[in-house]
Amino acid sequence: MLNLCIFFFLIVSYLFLIAKRCFGITALVLALFVYWMSSSGVFTQWLAQSLQSSYRQPTGIQWQNSNAIVLLGAGEEKLPGTDQVEPLSIAYARIFEAVKLYENCKSSQRICKIITSGGDPLNTGKTEADVYAQKLIMLGVNPQDILLESNSKNTYQNALFTKQLLQQVCLANVALVTSAWHMRRAVLFFHQAGVLVSPAVSDYFVAKAGIIPSSYNLILTDLMLHEYLGIVQFHLYNFMGWNKVVSAAVKCELKNIS
Repeated sequence: MLNLCIFFFLIVSYLFLIAKRCFGITALVLALFVYWMSSSGVFTQWLAQSLQSSYRQPTGIQWQNSNAIVLLGAGEEKLPGTDQVEPLSIAYARIFEAVKLYENCKSSQRICKIITSGGDPLNTGKTEADVYAQKLIMLGVNPQDILLESNSKNTYQNALFTKQLLQQVCLANVALVTSAWHMRRAVLFFHQAGVLVSPAVSDYFVAKAGIIPSSYNLILTDLMLHEYLGIVQFHLYNFMGWNKVVSAAVKCELKNIS
């Protein structure tokens, strides 16, 4: 959205240079209106509520004999001047939620595994799955209860590759951990892959409504629009037959679990 505003201002500058002032003023007013709507919080809050409202109430997870807690990546970054790679700040809520669910599941005396799902789309040298797994271990998760899905680079691949891993290790009851704004799109992809999930929301975003524009709201608007475009892309790709559809649910024999 910020790029869009800048693009409008560039058009305005160009039109003024060639003396088409009437159209230039119109473009300037439109650009300012879009900027204000995107940063004042009113439009942003509507976007955020419509994406997250379905997941306001915590979903009770019914633990079964074998359970998987799928932790979706939220990015990572290499610290300047070092080779150390850390999760992005917004990822920690997901990590903490996964640990909370893991402890709850283990207290029920059931089989409980955490699958960290995420490759290295930014070429940091380490995958999100590996980096997040280290944080889980630091928070007390048994390393033997952590499974890595290190190849995915987007939500579509998260679902497909996690489905393969779930079948290999025979885990059919799945809690999906991600942010509220990302959950709708994530559930769409996982259900399409044949993985029925129980949503486990880790965090929510709330806009700061006001007359004065806010960079926070501008960033949040960009994030929410990205999610909406992702949902539109999901349905468009399905219509075009470009998404791989896997109808079979995860099935396996419990004797294969270790």
